[in-house]
Amino acid sequence: MGSAGSRSGWTGTPNAQKYRDSGIKPATGRSGAAAITAIAAANIAGQTLLEVRSFRNGDLTTPLGSIAKLQVKAFAPSGQLLFTTNDNNLAANPFTASYTGLVPGVTFQVQANVRGIDGRRTDVVTAVGVPLVRAPDVAVTGVTAPVTALVGMPTVVSATVGELNGDLGARGDCVLYVDGAEADRASGIWVDAGDVVSCAFTVTFTTVGNHALDVRAENVSPADYNRSNNAAPASVQVIAPSTSPTAPAARYYASASDLVFTVRDSFMTRWTFVPSGQLFQLIVSDRDDSGRMQEAAFNATIGTAVSFPLTRVELAQASGGRLLHSVRYDDLAADPGSGSGASCVVRGLGTGVEFYMCAHQIGFTALTYLRRAGTVTYLSTDYTSFWNGATYGEDTYVDNGSTAVGTLVPFGPTYTFDVRVTDGSTLYALGAEVPLGPVATSDIEPEQCDTFRATIPDSPPSTYDLYTCVSFSYVAAGVGGAASGAGAVGQLSTTP
Repeated sequence: MGSAGSRSGWTGTPNAQKYRDSGIKPATGRSGAAAITAIAAANIAGQTLLEVRSFRNGDLTTPLGSIAKLQVKAFAPSGQLLFTTNDNNLAANPFTASYTGLVPGVTFQVQANVRGIDGRRTDVVTAVGVPLVRAPDVAVTGVTAPVTALVGMPTVVSATVGELNGDLGARGDCVLYVDGAEADRASGIWVDAGDVVSCAFTVTFTTVGNHALDVRAENVSPADYNRSNNAAPASVQVIAPSTSPTAPAARYYASASDLVFTVRDSFMTRWTFVPSGQLFQLIVSDRDDSGRMQEAAFNATIGTAVSFPLTRVELAQASGGRLLHSVRYDDLAADPGSGSGASCVVRGLGTGVEFYMCAHQIGFTALTYLRRAGTVTYLSTDYTSFWNGATYGEDTYVDNGSTAVGTLVPFGPTYTFDVRVTDGSTLYALGAEVPLGPVATSDIEPEQCDTFRATIPDSPPSTYDLYTCVSFSYVAAGVGGAASGAGAVGQLSTTP
């Protein structure tokens, strides 16, 4: 019986292609052959970034042309003109400008002179009703790594990345650092508004000892609401493979978590006339967002190099009386093109589950069995080459699917892995039961208030005092746990 599953049918989607975009869309304007988009996003400190791009009319996917001149008008929620700016002699795409002291409810009107699209003609394009929204809040919400790893063996590290505000999606880079130095990267990832995705890395440690890991969200665009939650740490102890004849035949480390996170932020601004102190406008904005993420990982080593083709490999994950994934491979042959000094097999991706097994000629076997969280998983450069050879190009992602294994499911008091490897007449049984207990984390920024003074170039000019207060909290709670131990080895009967 042939092995079940194959790498040949796997396909990755380029990171440049958004898997979904449900956030607030930029305002648009069109004239002649040119079009523009404009959006304004504010961060937690009250700084606003306005971004304007030009395109060919009918194609808002690839920026084209150049913005030679731009006029920006800002309007209060009441419709009153707050200010007008004019920028001439530009050659920009995108054009960006920053402001302070603006509040939710403010809108913009932008008028751009666009060149380089309609021959020698300059198109004058206007976009009205450009909303001021909250910038994306991209946060690294968790890092999963084995407690121990073997020196010289590729090791998988995963991270979950969420957008916490729910107004806009964002692009960025998901980067793994080891002891402060960049080790691997997934470039140009996309996180939809209010969604959670995963990043998958591979790192090969060259020295034994404890190593500090750090996953960071970098180069977030169009803006980042709160940079204080862009990184999360982890650690791993790297050991040398044991050559002792008394070493356990197999050892495992397993972990699982199911967390619900809540984000609460508030924004208040009070506009008063100067010098009378008369109230002009009071705006209060409070928002609650929440999400959920799950992840499970099983890593094991067998104290000998198994022989491919393997008689049988059986894998299963379950929790709360529900089977989350199971598969059986018979006569499992090593994948062609395995690295020198090792025979390896890789299965999975597309449903949030992966299986990797590699028999090293120096005398041990490594096994990884994962179930990932998030809508999609972004594959780093090293992860792509390690797991999948040339099947994926760099900077691709895979959909975690809509079946039970790729979606959120209830966890019980334990999470179990059942891994059985049959090599001829030898059975390696690695059954882990992970007890799940309460897990909680929080990032709370108490209310901070500032006063700005703004003069609006009306006729005559008007001056306001803007008293602004913001607060933020991120709280994650749920269940999680880890377990480690020795597997069992047995000899199967060869008699009928």
